[in-house]
Amino acid sequence: MRKTIQTLLLVIGGVIAAQAQTIIPKVGLSLATTTASEIEEGVENSIGAQPGLSIGVGYNKTIASFGKTIFSLQPELLFLQKGFSVESKGEYYEGEAIYEFRADQKFKLNYIEVPVLAKLEFGAGQVRFFTYVGPSFSVGLGGKMKGEFTFDDGYYSFSEDFESDIIFGDAPEDNEELNEDVYLDNRFEVGAQLGIGATILNKVSIDVRYGLGFTDLSNEGDSANRVLQFTLGVPIGLK
Repeated sequence: MRKTIQTLLLVIGGVIAAQAQTIIPKVGLSLATTTASEIEEGVENSIGAQPGLSIGVGYNKTIASFGKTIFSLQPELLFLQKGFSVESKGEYYEGEAIYEFRADQKFKLNYIEVPVLAKLEFGAGQVRFFTYVGPSFSVGLGGKMKGEFTFDDGYYSFSEDFESDIIFGDAPEDNEELNEDVYLDNRFEVGAQLGIGATILNKVSIDVRYGLGFTDLSNEGDSANRVLQFTLGVPIGLK
Protein backbone atom coordinates (compact mmCIF):
# COMPACT_ATOMS: atom_id res chain seq x y z
CA MET A 1 0.00 0.00 0.00
CA ARG A 2 2.81 2.40 0.94
CA LYS A 3 4.61 1.62 -2.30
CA THR A 4 1.45 2.33 -4.29
CA ILE A 5 0.99 5.68 -2.53
CA GLN A 6 4.63 6.60 -3.17
CA THR A 7 4.26 5.76 -6.83
CA LEU A 8 1.07 7.82 -7.07
CA LEU A 9 2.77 10.79 -5.42
CA LEU A 10 5.68 10.56 -7.86
CA VAL A 11 3.24 10.59 -10.80
CA ILE A 12 1.35 13.56 -9.36
CA GLY A 13 4.62 15.35 -8.69
CA GLY A 14 5.64 14.81 -12.31
CA VAL A 15 2.33 16.10 -13.69
CA ILE A 16 1.84 19.10 -11.43
CA ALA A 17 4.87 21.28 -12.08
CA ALA A 18 6.07 24.27 -10.17
CA GLN A 19 4.01 27.21 -11.35
CA ALA A 20 6.77 28.81 -13.42
CA GLN A 21 5.74 32.16 -14.88
CA THR A 22 7.36 34.11 -17.68
CA ILE A 23 6.76 37.49 -19.31
CA ILE A 24 7.73 37.60 -23.00
CA PRO A 25 8.02 41.03 -24.67
CA LYS A 26 8.02 40.43 -28.42
CA VAL A 27 8.27 42.17 -31.76
CA GLY A 28 8.03 40.88 -35.29
CA LEU A 29 6.74 41.16 -38.82
CA SER A 30 3.41 40.09 -40.29
CA LEU A 31 2.52 39.11 -43.84
CA ALA A 32 -1.24 39.29 -44.31
CA THR A 33 -3.80 38.64 -47.01
CA THR A 34 -7.51 37.84 -47.30
CA THR A 35 -9.65 34.90 -48.39
CA ALA A 36 -11.52 37.17 -50.84
CA SER A 37 -11.08 36.27 -54.49
CA GLU A 38 -13.00 39.26 -55.88
CA ILE A 39 -13.09 42.84 -54.59
CA GLU A 40 -15.39 44.40 -57.18
CA GLU A 41 -17.77 42.57 -59.51
CA GLY A 42 -16.91 42.81 -63.18
CA VAL A 43 -13.30 43.85 -62.55
CA GLU A 44 -10.25 41.65 -62.96
CA ASN A 45 -8.59 41.42 -59.54
CA SER A 46 -5.29 40.02 -58.34
CA ILE A 47 -5.03 39.86 -54.54
CA GLY A 48 -1.66 39.72 -52.80
CA ALA A 49 -0.04 39.98 -49.38
CA GLN A 50 0.64 43.10 -47.35
CA PRO A 51 3.54 43.40 -44.84
CA GLY A 52 3.00 44.84 -41.38
CA LEU A 53 4.17 45.02 -37.77
CA SER A 54 3.53 42.86 -34.73
CA ILE A 55 4.45 44.06 -31.23
CA GLY A 56 3.24 43.08 -27.77
CA VAL A 57 3.77 40.86 -24.76
CA GLY A 58 2.98 37.29 -23.74
CA TYR A 59 2.44 35.78 -20.30
CA ASN A 60 3.37 32.11 -19.99
CA LYS A 61 2.39 29.95 -17.01
CA THR A 62 3.42 26.34 -16.62
CA ILE A 63 0.50 23.99 -15.96
CA ALA A 64 2.18 20.57 -15.92
CA SER A 65 5.42 18.80 -16.81
CA PHE A 66 5.99 15.27 -18.06
CA GLY A 67 9.70 14.59 -17.83
CA LYS A 68 11.35 17.04 -20.25
CA THR A 69 8.03 18.07 -21.79
CA ILE A 70 6.22 21.11 -20.38
CA PHE A 71 2.59 22.06 -20.96
CA SER A 72 1.68 25.72 -20.38
CA LEU A 73 -0.86 28.40 -21.22
CA GLN A 74 0.24 31.62 -22.92
CA PRO A 75 -2.21 34.50 -23.34
CA GLU A 76 -0.83 37.47 -25.28
CA LEU A 77 -1.69 41.11 -25.93
CA LEU A 78 -0.58 42.26 -29.39
CA PHE A 79 -0.78 45.23 -31.71
CA LEU A 80 -0.99 43.50 -35.08
CA GLN A 81 -1.21 44.88 -38.61
CA LYS A 82 -3.20 42.90 -41.15
CA GLY A 83 -4.44 43.73 -44.64
CA PHE A 84 -3.92 42.87 -48.30
CA SER A 85 -3.01 44.38 -51.66
CA VAL A 86 -5.13 44.44 -54.81
CA GLU A 87 -4.25 44.98 -58.45
CA SER A 88 -7.35 45.64 -60.57
CA LYS A 89 -8.01 46.12 -64.27
CA GLY A 90 -11.20 47.17 -66.00
CA GLU A 91 -13.10 49.89 -67.84
CA TYR A 92 -14.20 53.27 -66.54
CA TYR A 93 -16.98 55.28 -68.20
CA GLU A 94 -17.18 59.09 -68.05
CA GLY A 95 -19.85 60.42 -70.36
CA GLU A 96 -19.16 58.95 -73.79
CA ALA A 97 -15.50 58.34 -73.01
CA ILE A 98 -14.30 54.85 -72.15
CA TYR A 99 -11.06 54.52 -70.20
CA GLU A 100 -9.03 51.41 -69.56
CA PHE A 101 -7.87 51.62 -65.97
CA ARG A 102 -5.45 49.89 -63.63
CA ALA A 103 -5.62 50.30 -59.86
CA ASP A 104 -2.93 49.31 -57.34
CA GLN A 105 -4.30 49.43 -53.79
CA LYS A 106 -2.77 48.57 -50.42
CA PHE A 107 -5.03 48.01 -47.41
CA LYS A 108 -3.36 48.13 -43.96
CA LEU A 109 -5.58 47.29 -40.97
CA ASN A 110 -4.60 47.85 -37.33
CA TYR A 111 -5.83 45.45 -34.65
CA ILE A 112 -5.48 44.78 -30.94
CA GLU A 113 -5.35 40.99 -30.73
CA VAL A 114 -5.52 38.60 -27.75
CA PRO A 115 -4.46 35.01 -28.53
CA VAL A 116 -4.87 32.37 -25.78
CA LEU A 117 -2.43 29.60 -26.64
CA ALA A 118 -1.93 26.08 -25.31
CA LYS A 119 1.82 25.51 -25.55
CA LEU A 120 3.82 22.28 -25.52
CA GLU A 121 7.59 22.66 -25.02
CA PHE A 122 10.08 19.82 -25.30
CA GLY A 123 13.77 19.08 -25.59
CA ALA A 124 16.74 19.67 -23.33
CA GLY A 125 19.96 21.64 -23.34
CA GLN A 126 20.47 25.10 -24.75
CA VAL A 127 17.69 24.89 -27.34
CA ARG A 128 14.11 23.90 -26.51
CA PHE A 129 11.41 23.60 -29.16
CA PHE A 130 7.72 24.31 -28.78
CA THR A 131 4.42 24.18 -30.62
CA TYR A 132 1.14 25.85 -29.75
CA VAL A 133 -2.45 26.36 -30.83
CA GLY A 134 -5.40 28.36 -29.56
CA PRO A 135 -8.17 30.88 -30.23
CA SER A 136 -7.65 34.58 -30.82
CA PHE A 137 -9.89 37.60 -30.32
CA SER A 138 -9.30 40.90 -32.15
CA VAL A 139 -10.64 44.44 -32.20
CA GLY A 140 -10.14 46.56 -35.31
CA LEU A 141 -8.80 50.05 -34.65
CA GLY A 142 -8.87 51.35 -38.22
CA GLY A 143 -6.30 51.68 -40.94
CA LYS A 144 -5.22 53.23 -44.23
CA MET A 145 -5.76 52.45 -47.88
CA LYS A 146 -3.28 53.88 -50.38
CA GLY A 147 -3.29 53.42 -54.11
CA GLU A 148 -2.78 54.67 -57.61
CA PHE A 149 -5.22 54.72 -60.52
CA THR A 150 -3.91 54.82 -64.09
CA PHE A 151 -6.37 55.78 -66.86
CA ASP A 152 -5.89 55.31 -70.61
CA ASP A 153 -8.44 56.19 -73.32
CA GLY A 154 -6.26 55.08 -76.24
CA TYR A 155 -4.91 58.56 -76.94
CA TYR A 156 -3.31 59.55 -73.67
CA SER A 157 -3.02 58.28 -70.12
CA PHE A 158 -2.75 59.84 -66.69
CA SER A 159 -2.35 58.65 -63.11
CA GLU A 160 -3.95 59.71 -59.85
CA ASP A 161 -2.72 58.86 -56.36
CA PHE A 162 -5.25 58.54 -53.55
CA GLU A 163 -5.38 57.76 -49.84
CA SER A 164 -8.35 56.94 -47.62
CA ASP A 165 -8.95 56.12 -43.98
CA ILE A 166 -10.30 52.67 -43.18
CA ILE A 167 -13.12 52.77 -40.63
CA PHE A 168 -14.90 49.84 -39.00
CA GLY A 169 -18.64 50.46 -39.15
CA ASP A 170 -21.47 51.30 -41.54
CA ALA A 171 -20.73 53.64 -44.44
CA PRO A 172 -22.85 56.78 -44.91
CA GLU A 173 -24.88 56.94 -48.12
CA ASP A 174 -22.87 59.84 -49.58
CA ASN A 175 -19.49 58.02 -49.27
CA GLU A 176 -18.94 57.36 -52.98
CA GLU A 177 -16.02 59.54 -54.09
CA LEU A 178 -12.56 58.13 -54.86
CA ASN A 179 -10.86 59.70 -51.84
CA GLU A 180 -13.66 59.04 -49.35
CA ASP A 181 -13.24 56.72 -46.37
CA VAL A 182 -13.35 52.92 -46.69
CA TYR A 183 -15.83 51.24 -44.35
CA LEU A 184 -15.65 47.64 -43.12
CA ASP A 185 -18.63 46.00 -41.44
CA ASN A 186 -17.04 43.93 -38.67
CA ARG A 187 -14.80 45.48 -36.03
CA PHE A 188 -14.57 42.31 -33.92
CA GLU A 189 -12.84 39.19 -35.20
CA VAL A 190 -12.69 35.65 -33.84
CA GLY A 191 -9.93 33.40 -35.13
CA ALA A 192 -7.29 30.83 -34.29
CA GLN A 193 -3.50 30.67 -34.29
CA LEU A 194 -1.06 27.80 -34.55
CA GLY A 195 2.70 27.83 -34.73
CA ILE A 196 6.12 26.47 -33.86
CA GLY A 197 9.27 27.95 -32.41
CA ALA A 198 12.37 27.58 -30.28
CA THR A 199 13.82 29.10 -27.13
CA ILE A 200 17.61 29.56 -27.25
CA LEU A 201 19.69 29.66 -24.04
CA ASN A 202 16.45 30.52 -22.22
CA LYS A 203 17.05 34.12 -23.37
CA VAL A 204 15.64 34.44 -26.89
CA SER A 205 12.42 33.01 -28.29
CA ILE A 206 11.81 32.73 -32.06
CA ASP A 207 8.45 31.63 -33.45
CA VAL A 208 6.48 31.40 -36.66
CA ARG A 209 2.69 31.32 -36.52
CA TYR A 210 -0.29 31.33 -38.84
CA GLY A 211 -3.50 33.12 -37.96
CA LEU A 212 -6.90 32.31 -39.43
CA GLY A 213 -9.75 34.77 -39.08
CA PHE A 214 -13.24 33.24 -38.93
CA THR A 215 -15.03 36.61 -39.22
CA ASP A 216 -15.40 38.32 -42.59
CA LEU A 217 -14.36 41.96 -42.90
CA SER A 218 -17.47 42.61 -44.99
CA ASN A 219 -20.91 41.06 -44.70
CA GLU A 220 -21.20 41.08 -48.49
CA GLY A 221 -18.84 38.15 -49.11
CA ASP A 222 -15.85 36.00 -48.21
CA SER A 223 -13.16 38.33 -46.83
CA ALA A 224 -11.54 36.84 -43.71
CA ASN A 225 -8.00 37.73 -42.63
CA ARG A 226 -5.05 35.37 -43.03
CA VAL A 227 -1.79 36.34 -41.28
CA LEU A 228 1.71 34.82 -41.17
CA GLN A 229 3.81 36.17 -38.29
CA PHE A 230 7.55 36.01 -37.56
CA THR A 231 8.27 36.99 -33.96
CA LEU A 232 11.33 37.52 -31.75
CA GLY A 233 10.76 37.48 -27.98
CA VAL A 234 12.79 37.84 -24.77
CA PRO A 235 11.56 35.53 -21.94
CA ILE A 236 11.79 37.12 -18.49
CA GLY A 237 11.23 34.75 -15.57
CA LEU A 238 9.06 35.90 -12.68
CA LYS A 239 9.76 34.90 -9.09
